[in-house]
Amino acid sequence: MRILLKIIPILVFILSTCSLSAQVSDYTLTSSSVTIGNENIAIGSTLSKTGNDLRWIQQSSETVNITDFQITGTSGDWNQSTSMGMVTYNIAMDGDDLGTFVLEGTTAGVTVILTLDQQQHSFSINTITYQ
Repeated sequence: MRILLKIIPILVFILSTCSLSAQVSDYTLTSSSVTIGNENIAIGSTLSKTGNDLRWIQQSSETVNITDFQITGTSGDWNQSTSMGMVTYNIAMDGDDLGTFVLEGTTAGVTVILTLDQQQHSFSINTITYQ
């Protein structure tokens, strides 16, 4: 019985830390360009995560395009106080799986790789704001 009383708090701690590892608060990212293949395109982007929704707003001098995705899965670790770590979101649109959204923070900065139908869109993040 004593062993069981010692094991229960340890198990509760382990389970609580595991379930929190992939949880990331809502945030908004901004970028002034996107790289697709080898081409860097000077177009402003805002990437926002709210709950299980992800929104990509592309802004040029003439147009604004808004694309909404649903997050269907999350894995990885993110430290909000340092904006470091790596989190991968599986994303879909209208129920169809489309690809992944990978948020990575290192000492060199924060980047996003958005892969849609096997085409990578790379963003070097200028700002990150947590809600």
